[in-house]
Amino acid sequence: MRCGSLDSSLVRPQVLASTRGKVFRVRLNKVELRYVSPAQLFSPAVNLIPFLGHSDATRALMAANMLKQAIPLIAPMAPIVGTGLERDVMKCCGHNLVAETNSVVVYADATKVVAYQFGLGKYKTYELEPTRFTNQGTCIRHRVSVMPGQLLKPNDVIADCQSSSKSEVALGANLLVAFMSWGGHNYEDAVVLSEDVVARGLFQSLHTLELETKVLKTPLGNEILTNKLFKSEANLVNKRNLTALGLIRVGSTVSEGDVLVGKLTPAFVSCNQLEYSSSSLKVPAGIS
Repeated sequence: MRCGSLDSSLVRPQVLASTRGKVFRVRLNKVELRYVSPAQLFSPAVNLIPFLGHSDATRALMAANMLKQAIPLIAPMAPIVGTGLERDVMKCCGHNLVAETNSVVVYADATKVVAYQFGLGKYKTYELEPTRFTNQGTCIRHRVSVMPGQLLKPNDVIADCQSSSKSEVALGANLLVAFMSWGGHNYEDAVVLSEDVVARGLFQSLHTLELETKVLKTPLGNEILTNKLFKSEANLVNKRNLTALGLIRVGSTVSEGDVLVGKLTPAFVSCNQLEYSSSSLKVPAGIS
């Protein structure tokens, strides 16, 4: 068999290119623009998934959606295993409070940070935004991440938002885990958590709950608001937190079953005396 010479057009390098939504092979010298980094092919959420190249496409899609829906924790942790883009993503979203110039922190508390700016020779007060509530019932808040005496450079983070820690995206907690068979309970996405993890509060989050009660007129009379509760539902601590109208005081710490609004409803007449039954508004089960 005689081997002829190869066509010169076949040995020229070809690459995949796209234009007007279509993908096809072209010669390398025909390409005008190219991606600087492979990360440009994916969204920021996808780029936060470690070892993306080893992930199934369906699972990567699911993980990206779960990152966007993560519930902010009280004390989020920056991931130990990441992709290196956590700090850049947090910087681009603009949710953190950052320093304007070279300065030194002279005062810091939960509401504001005061820094002395060297170049301008004056003090700058950074006010933290008050806690706001989202449509999903979670909280948007800031946590101060600097201390008095700390030197700051431009764009250094002064206060982390609810989804940031150490200037990086923080959507969860770092756990020591073991991969093992557990009677099928860890199949697919299921995990088994120890009671110690729950007791330490690593996954505690803040939520906003709105409760409502109505004071009605009944055939036997009007419902009344009061702090004079029945012995079966009144404890010393809870009763002390109620005003004369039976309303819980602002700032009170309550737990499951505590009375928020003390209310009595006319039930029946006994010996020419009106008897009442309790219809108080209480903290729902599982909430504190």
